[in-house]
Amino acid sequence: MTTGETIKKFRQLKGIKQQTIARKLKISQQAYAKVEQQENVKEERLQRILQSINCSWNDWEHFIKFYLA
Repeated sequence: MTTGETIKKFRQLKGIKQQTIARKLKISQQAYAKVEQQENVKEERLQRILQSINCSWNDWEHFIKFYLA
């Protein structure tokens, strides 16, 4: 599973729309959708996405361990 797909699953489980995150990141929904299609996402961008949905890096790591286990 790619990083983008994992971000998408995380967002969906939290019940957040792409448009909501895009608005908080001040980018278009289409630009955000491309992030969810990327194989790898830079850590800086991932941290900004997590901040936009009020999730910590620790939350992300727990999700990865649970979801990819």
